[in-house]
Amino acid sequence: MALSTSSLAMPQPSSSSRIAISSPLPGQKNTITAQSRAVTDSTTGFSFQDCIVDADADFRGAPAGTVETYLGRPWQPIKNSQPFSRVVFIQCKMSDVINPKGWLQWDGRTDVKDIYYGVVPTRVNWPSFHVIQDSSEADKFTVKNFIQGDKWIPGDVPYTPGLSN
Repeated sequence: MALSTSSLAMPQPSSSSRIAISSPLPGQKNTITAQSRAVTDSTTGFSFQDCIVDADADFRGAPAGTVETYLGRPWQPIKNSQPFSRVVFIQCKMSDVINPKGWLQWDGRTDVKDIYYGVVPTRVNWPSFHVIQDSSEADKFTVKNFIQGDKWIPGDVPYTPGLSN
């Protein structure tokens, strides 16, 4: 796995990035994210905008369907606690390395209502899965609005503040 994530105290943006998926250890699956929030109304989460998700050179050679790769799964640091998670992928190009379901369940649970996963196009049909259908919903997760990046990111750091055309 090329990108490993954990619960952080603030929203995490990724703008105009390439996420290169590597081959996992034998018998394992790849997940790009494993995000957790302490409470349901927390404003934290991961937002990926205008990125490319594909396989790196060593993973491209793997036989099709032999390795499962997902956009993410909830992270539940305390056993038997309710997982709260928020991850969105907006305006991203994804290769077929991503499993068509998109998201991995936490211990087989799809009834979790306090998880917000958003992506276009639709990949799964869980109560917590959201299809981002219009620009006003997607705009909530841009660098400018999700983390108010235009107020603190230095001018010499390249990023896309809002939605791309």
